[in-house]
Amino acid sequence: MLLLLPSALGFVAPTRPALRTRAASTNVRTFVPSLIATFPEEATTEAVLATGLDDWANHLDYKAFRKDVHSLGQRLANEQGDEDVEHLKKMIRWSNACGIVGMASMWMGGWARWISVLGLSTWTCTRWTMIGHHICHGGYNRQDDPKVGGTGRFTTYGFAVGTVWRRCRDWRDSGWHKLPP
Repeated sequence: MLLLLPSALGFVAPTRPALRTRAASTNVRTFVPSLIATFPEEATTEAVLATGLDDWANHLDYKAFRKDVHSLGQRLANEQGDEDVEHLKKMIRWSNACGIVGMASMWMGGWARWISVLGLSTWTCTRWTMIGHHICHGGYNRQDDPKVGGTGRFTTYGFAVGTVWRRCRDWRDSGWHKLPP
């Protein structure tokens, strides 16, 4: 998209400095930054202490806090199991139900059109935030690992990957429009 700005000479496009330049050989590329961030010397001399509501940060034992958070994460990871996969499947069923209601009510008019809006928006939101986000970040990798009897469908390497069918089945809102023409 080209952005044109009004000027005395008519409309002109804003100029941008080039971030990449080519070397003499076409096979070799070099990166030359056009702008270099600089900071004044006094900004790096001394740390600023937190004040007011953030004063607690001055007295926090960060090493102990890190250790506590790490041990909590390990404990919670070790407590995960098949119940978590079943909960995920239940959330997927609810999400799909919202999508079905949204698509089935698209023909309605008047105040009833909000049924479709709420159904489709809830479907899309849950697919991105509750289902796709946690699976893609590996939240179910240990529970659904094929090496320990899982299906592999809800792992980072198996979710919405492989075929158009898997893409549409697992992440319908972002995959259905990518069908081949």
